[in-house]
Amino acid sequence: RAVVLLVGLAGVGLLDVMVPENVSDGYPVVDQALAGRLAPGHMAVLAAAKAVGSSLSLGCGAPGGVFGPIFFIGAMIGGAFRGVSAFFLPALTGPRGSYALVGLGAFLAATTHAPLTAIFLLFEMTRNYTVTVPALITAIVGLMIATRLEPESIDTLGLTAEGKSLHATTDRQVLDQIPVAAVYRREAETIPERATLPEVLRIVAGSRSATFPVVSDAGELVGLLAFGALRALLLEENLGPLVVARDLCEPHFAKLSPEASLGEAFRLLEGEGVEDLPVVAPENPGRLLGLLSRADLIAAYNRTVAALGALPASARPGPDWADSYRVLVVPAPRTWLGRSLRDIDCRARYGVAVLAVRPAARVEPGYELPDPNRPFAAHDTLVLAGTAEGLRAAQSL
Repeated sequence: RAVVLLVGLAGVGLLDVMVPENVSDGYPVVDQALAGRLAPGHMAVLAAAKAVGSSLSLGCGAPGGVFGPIFFIGAMIGGAFRGVSAFFLPALTGPRGSYALVGLGAFLAATTHAPLTAIFLLFEMTRNYTVTVPALITAIVGLMIATRLEPESIDTLGLTAEGKSLHATTDRQVLDQIPVAAVYRREAETIPERATLPEVLRIVAGSRSATFPVVSDAGELVGLLAFGALRALLLEENLGPLVVARDLCEPHFAKLSPEASLGEAFRLLEGEGVEDLPVVAPENPGRLLGLLSRADLIAAYNRTVAALGALPASARPGPDWADSYRVLVVPAPRTWLGRSLRDIDCRARYGVAVLAVRPAARVEPGYELPDPNRPFAAHDTLVLAGTAEGLRAAQSL
């Protein structure tokens, strides 16, 4: 972490040497842009330099605030856009400073998701209500584009990364914190693609599943066969030897990765209108790992609500956690793979406890107590407890 900090600050320093206007909060430069004293090309360079410098500073762990950079980048982008407008529409182009002012408000509204704050701020800065219409239009358009690209604002993005949310419902919070790897069934019943209709019916009759993955001779997933697709063929006795499983299955279907959240899985289940989705290997989408059903998802949600204390205090089966502590269900971090709990020693180093483990090889649902000497494997699922800072540090080992 210290190396990342040093490299990031070195990058910021080098950038400031190349672009001296990038130093400090940049308000004097913003004043020059609002007064129309900067050329559009120069402002474009300043906006790019400030964006890179602020990203390096935030990414290396040395945030110096975001309000100043938002003002700076917005004003520079707005002023640079005036050059584009003057080139294509010279007759409709207004004064230089007005573009920087409106750009500042639009960028502030887009990054903070607070358009009224941006508009009122422009009123306070100018004491001129003629800026109302352009400020409203740019703030709303900026907000629409920003929310489409990133649902969280620059103020709430960090909280969301810690598993907190100021506007999401409890259902969404719970589902988004559970990985598919912790829930899906690994013993999915498959049907060979060359299986005839009678063979398919025998497999379906002996199973309680509603969806069956169809696989090739090499074990590759080629389609999904739903029980509903067989109903129309039950009385067609003459089709028995002519129809095989590949003819009956649906070759175009949605897939899930073990690292995906149950929130993503729920949206796919709803969007596709199905009861089951196949879980495939991230490195090979043709390799079937198992199935995730709507019933599995709902059961996992109910268990997690109870385990994480989402029920009223009188109904909680477990302990009440202090406000500073979190309990997360996460896939084993990549840096943990091949290392044992004793090697990582996350409790002593970061104050993070591994409460339970669901090994990737475990077929039946449920978790088991962690073995301190067992190396973690890909697709293992862990239940971790600790502070938000400790959990982040432990997962980035």
